[in-house]
Amino acid sequence: MNTRSFLSGCLLIAALFSAPSPVSAQDDASIKQAVAAAESFLSLLDNGKYEESWETSAEAFRKAVSKDQWKAAAGQVRGSVGSLSSRKLMSGADAPKAGSNAQGEFVVVKFQSAFSKLPNAIETVSPMRDSDGKYRVSGYFVQPGVSEADKAAAALPPKAGFSDDEIKAILRERIDIAKRGVGIVVGLIDENGTRVVSVGKPSVTSDKPLDGDSIFEIGSITKTFTAILLADMVARGEVRLDDPISKYLPASVKTPVVNGKEITLEQLSRHTSGLPRLPSNMKPKDPGNPYADYTVAQLYEFLNGYKTTRPFGVTTEYSNLGVGLLGHILALRAGTDYETLVRSRILAPLKMNSTAIKLTPAMREKMTTGHYQTVAVPYWDLPTLAGAGALRSSTNDLLRYLAANMGLKSGLASTSDVTGLLAAMQRTQRNTTDTPDMGYGLGWSLNSSFDKKIIVHGGGTGGFMTFVAFEPQRKRGVVVLSNSNSDISDIALHLLDSRRPLAKLAAAKTFQKISVDPKSFDAFVGTYEIDQGSTMVISREGDRLFSTVTGLGKIEMLPYEPMSFFGNGFDAQVTFVAEAGKVNRLMLNMDGRSIPVKRIK
Repeated sequence: MNTRSFLSGCLLIAALFSAPSPVSAQDDASIKQAVAAAESFLSLLDNGKYEESWETSAEAFRKAVSKDQWKAAAGQVRGSVGSLSSRKLMSGADAPKAGSNAQGEFVVVKFQSAFSKLPNAIETVSPMRDSDGKYRVSGYFVQPGVSEADKAAAALPPKAGFSDDEIKAILRERIDIAKRGVGIVVGLIDENGTRVVSVGKPSVTSDKPLDGDSIFEIGSITKTFTAILLADMVARGEVRLDDPISKYLPASVKTPVVNGKEITLEQLSRHTSGLPRLPSNMKPKDPGNPYADYTVAQLYEFLNGYKTTRPFGVTTEYSNLGVGLLGHILALRAGTDYETLVRSRILAPLKMNSTAIKLTPAMREKMTTGHYQTVAVPYWDLPTLAGAGALRSSTNDLLRYLAANMGLKSGLASTSDVTGLLAAMQRTQRNTTDTPDMGYGLGWSLNSSFDKKIIVHGGGTGGFMTFVAFEPQRKRGVVVLSNSNSDISDIALHLLDSRRPLAKLAAAKTFQKISVDPKSFDAFVGTYEIDQGSTMVISREGDRLFSTVTGLGKIEMLPYEPMSFFGNGFDAQVTFVAEAGKVNRLMLNMDGRSIPVKRIK
């Protein structure tokens, strides 16, 4: 859900990758052609020629990813990693390798690269033999390389556990030094029980402590509940995974068809539906609460007008729209609303009494305030796309949720529904992709941490960041909830396995406001597109300049240079760029990234 978590971990841009099947040995000339195609593609990226890189890519790539999607993704990733300083073709075990998948023959080409913001990186490029026999790129991603320090850490055994004091020290560093939070609650669970540790407070104006019952917006963790509903309804014979979505939508809704096939329920949950991250007709009246006024009628209108040639079930593209649609469909099938369905099928059997969309009076008393760093921002409401991110919950409830997902039955309600529910949870954790160490189950993200399989999902709304992770084999899990929208996934993964490093965050920068003529602000006023569905609106009110980012609301920007501004109360800066006397873009510096943002209005 988080509109500012552009990329983390593996910086995936586009993927037509799957585990390569062996093919007949290709001659050196073919390998050289593939490497040359990869180098030419990278050269275009290095020079910011994203459109040209798409236009010269493989046919399969262009069918899977639109030009606009590619431009946005490539720009975000290159802004995240910074400028290139060196690149070297990898050899030995990482030398170019030929393979094949459903799209055809390809060569995987890896480069050891150094960027200004990611000094140790691996770029993987996959040129494919196109219909004319020439190699063109069909997939590309960047990921952090394995440093010598990481290799040394991997050779060590993980810590047996963290004391409360050690956890509090990590949280205080994040809140008091890096200024990336107001309050964070950590929950740990294993076969011996649970433990909750917290630092901070419910809001910057509160003196109350946080605890395991404090309520947070959990954002996209909601998607795992939607996936469990799907698995449960499949087990009950109410739906099938391969059912087309049109089966449960009104006859007036004309859903997309490609090559005679329709989008299925399973594809919505696994993010392979081909639907975009957000619908193009989502135009929020209040950017601080972007989903609140999106209606069912608008959802149906989008589906009726959505045209694509991309085959369904092939390419993974994270979609809030897709899972929100899934929640809507399941509620229609059950003859109720999404919240009632979640409560009856999951929350009540698991005794999760502090999890809901609509706050109970008891939950309202414990509800925390959301912040961007230390600036209070609005709550989010998702009436139509609830299945993508509408739930609010507590650490104690989510520990109960993880216990059930790991098969730890203590504390669960004694009802006939629990056995079937636990079985449904297990079904959501199965990976059906060709890459066993990473991918999606139903709803969950599946990955590996050194020698352990881990199952994770994060969530982010305008003012909250949340993360849950567990190791099914060792029955260990972690919950981290923050009432500030700054990434805390590294904390969760580090507490699950100490060999996973904590992010190295510098203390928040300080800037000195300067005096400028407010009339100069007029040149900056306009709308700037951060990514698909996320904009920054710059407005002037008298002698003050404001930025309204989708999902955040309005924040005052203060000048520290004539063309550069810092946020009043949070660590983000914008520098406006003028070309030929007109401001047509800006550079957004936030969360350690420098992101080019184009003016669209």
